[in-house]
Amino acid sequence: MTRLSVLIGLLVALLAAAPAAAVITQVRATPPRTVVSATQGGLSFTVTWLVSTDVTHTLGAVSPAGEFYNATTGAIIAPPIAVSVGTPAGTGPLSFPESIVLSSVHIAAWRSQGIRLVGYRRAFAAPGGPAMAAQWLLELRGAGLDSRSIPGGALAVQRLDLAFANDQRLAVIERGEALTARLSVAFSGSGTLRGRWEVAEPGSDSDAFFRVLAQVREPLGGGQLAALVSPELPTASTGRYRLRFCVEEEATLTTACADSAVAVEARYHVLPGEAAAIRGGSPRNQPLGKGDLFRWPAVNGTTTYQLQIFLPPSGPDAQPRFVTGILVPGESPEAPLSALVQSKLEAGAAYLWRVTAHDADGHLIARGELLRFVFRP
Repeated sequence: MTRLSVLIGLLVALLAAAPAAAVITQVRATPPRTVVSATQGGLSFTVTWLVSTDVTHTLGAVSPAGEFYNATTGAIIAPPIAVSVGTPAGTGPLSFPESIVLSSVHIAAWRSQGIRLVGYRRAFAAPGGPAMAAQWLLELRGAGLDSRSIPGGALAVQRLDLAFANDQRLAVIERGEALTARLSVAFSGSGTLRGRWEVAEPGSDSDAFFRVLAQVREPLGGGQLAALVSPELPTASTGRYRLRFCVEEEATLTTACADSAVAVEARYHVLPGEAAAIRGGSPRNQPLGKGDLFRWPAVNGTTTYQLQIFLPPSGPDAQPRFVTGILVPGESPEAPLSALVQSKLEAGAAYLWRVTAHDADGHLIARGELLRFVFRP
């Protein structure tokens, strides 16, 4: 046996006898992302760092410092937090909670720089091993919205709710029928709401096919809730439509509504308008009160009935005006006069009602006649 062979054999034996490398396999933060209003300050957060290791790792994990950075550009935006987190012993999974306090000075400085997404990063390592980093993201909402220097601070949109006249995010109508949607905006502060309405026509289910219907520049202030009405929505073609409203947090139009941190969507289905007739139903020229039911003949193949209540036309050329509606499961050709419906009606007033039947795809398969009743609670 040559000397080279002996050396190779010794090297193989040493490698086989060496223990497997102990490593950190993953680090992550929980929650991974937190959203706050850019007008707030003096905020305190608890972020928990979760560290996973292989089974042979016994040296724990330690991060000597954390750092804040602009999550969009990567630039450091604050001095490092020189507080050690972790432990020098232990096998994963390891959990290290950290309390993070941000002053109003920090928030104001980042807001003035136009920073909307702040990253906080820590790298964990054990002696002799490589470091592994994770980040926690802080999203500042409302930072780019127009604001006025008046008490209450900059405008910050807290919540958007979008619904049609039936108080739901889904509507089924006939081709050519007039349709609008209502947007409720919960907000704090004061300023100009910048946003836009977009719609995707039938056959275009991708964001790339949304088109802008209208831009919104609405001054808001003094209250906590505002209501906006959409422009007239397209109903000329049959099929499924997607409608959405998004807040523009920049002074310029962004490339896609999906980029907005605050957006809401609804859908509506336009039907051809050809349907069978539903004959009969009650009430018919009768009073209707608490505990009474709307009833109509069952229609085979129905998945959902839509009951609509209207005010009678106010003149010879006027049309019935929609008041409220109810969605009813297809197996039940009746609907109670619920408390919510009653709240929309005026005692002693006359109304019209009609029911339509729809299949599993939302297609209109039958339509009832307009019938009259008087509400007597």
